Amino acid sequence: MKKSFINGIIYTSDKNLPFAEAVIIDGRKISAVGIYDDLREEIKSSDEIIDLKGKLMLPGFTDSHLHLMYGAESLTQLDLSKVNSKAKFRAEVIKYLEENKNKNQIIGFGWDENLFLQDGIPTKEWIDDLTGKVPFYATRMDIHMALVNSEALIAAGIDSNTTDPIGGSIQRDNKGNPTGILKDSAMDLVKKIFKQDSKNSKETDFEKAVQYLHRNGITSVHDISNIGDYSFYESLAEKGKLNLRINSIPSIQKMEIHSELFVESKYPELLRCKTVKAFSDGSLGSSTAWFFEEYLNELGNFGLPTEIFQTGYIKELVQFADEKGIQLAIHAIGNRANSEVISLCESLNQKFGIRDRRFRIEHLQHIRRSDIERVRKEKIIASVQPLHLVTDADQIDSRLSPDVINESYSLRTLLDSQIKLAFGSDWTVVEPSVIKGIDAAVNRNTRVGKKHWLASQCISVKEAIDAYTISPAFASFEENIKGSITPGKLADFVILSENIFKIPLNEISSIEVISTYFNGELVYAKQ
Repeated sequence: MKKSFINGIIYTSDKNLPFAEAVIIDGRKISAVGIYDDLREEIKSSDEIIDLKGKLMLPGFTDSHLHLMYGAESLTQLDLSKVNSKAKFRAEVIKYLEENKNKNQIIGFGWDENLFLQDGIPTKEWIDDLTGKVPFYATRMDIHMALVNSEALIAAGIDSNTTDPIGGSIQRDNKGNPTGILKDSAMDLVKKIFKQDSKNSKETDFEKAVQYLHRNGITSVHDISNIGDYSFYESLAEKGKLNLRINSIPSIQKMEIHSELFVESKYPELLRCKTVKAFSDGSLGSSTAWFFEEYLNELGNFGLPTEIFQTGYIKELVQFADEKGIQLAIHAIGNRANSEVISLCESLNQKFGIRDRRFRIEHLQHIRRSDIERVRKEKIIASVQPLHLVTDADQIDSRLSPDVINESYSLRTLLDSQIKLAFGSDWTVVEPSVIKGIDAAVNRNTRVGKKHWLASQCISVKEAIDAYTISPAFASFEENIKGSITPGKLADFVILSENIFKIPLNEISSIEVISTYFNGELVYAKQ
């Protein structure tokens, strides 16, 4: 079916023709882009003409880093992201229990102790009397720390005699007893006791998640996935139920990795799995991000490198993946972690020669200026989550020195160094709102009122949009099929309520997604 989009402002993310007046699609692909008068006759022959009514059309957004199935599951889990006191925390648990009386386990997410500093870090005593014999597990907003109740600790066999796993920490009181707080790999000790949802429930949750993403204008994702997710997505594609393009990036810890996944996709426009993720450190909020400098609030603590970095096993793992032609995406938040990950990339280029690896660093939050040139030289892609700075900036002064703070979320410096930025949300860490992400990158206003935090690192609206469109497509080796409104590419679009290029910068967050098109079909329309 031939459709024409006219009477709007069209930003293409294509440097050869940044703006256009009309777009024509034929089926699921774009056939023509240009000036209305040049396309007038072809537009007349369209089966459908869609009047944009002066609104702004952009390429469909890509979230370059999220946890899709975690996000899908979170839509029916205990949401603690708005909690701002111990009393409110307990009230949300009580409310959830009342609404889910038959639950044999409770899984929650999103709490942030920075919103209730007066009450301190939560402990199992906050919830034990409410949850009784029902295991409870709720992750902090960064997914690098979790609160569990006594029942979950007992079921997992964790007590005062349990040693900390490598790359993790069991928080203890002054008598050596677990408080209920687990960090990083220690969380895995408890995760295993929680049952997975049924396949039918999984499909329902997934469908709701895709609808949620479409409401945010997102048509593609880079999914930090679990093994098994890809086959689930493939089963949906086989049934014609996959209305989202997924670049599946499983996390790995061992070399016998699931190599059977890294084959040519049966649905190349919808699914790919040619990238793996590994972790080098934890997070700032959990004080496990790995720095050269110690934390101001925890003297002697420089963060927590993961087990594969502590043992050096990461070198074998990276070489193993690279030899198979698999793209690498490594999580690094602290400046020491980022420096070590850059060294890994350098070693690959030195040992195996330079090729189009498109090595990715996930987060790249804190990086020394001297290391940015190394990132540029190695052509590393910076996969950054701008909305994280909104929350991190409010807690950072008590944790890091001014010199380290000044090298945080260096978006302007990265772009000026010709480093590609691919933006994402890390949902469920924050919501997958591209509009809020653009606002964060452009304005850098924090949650509790800091205005233009590290203002010299603000970027332009155009640069932020490109980081959600053409640059993510490049990051997944898909720039030839999507990421811009260009003839021959897939017809994925988003239409906004306001012209984001003209609206005052302080009003960006008020913009809404009016409609989303996937494969040329309307998949979301604001009522």
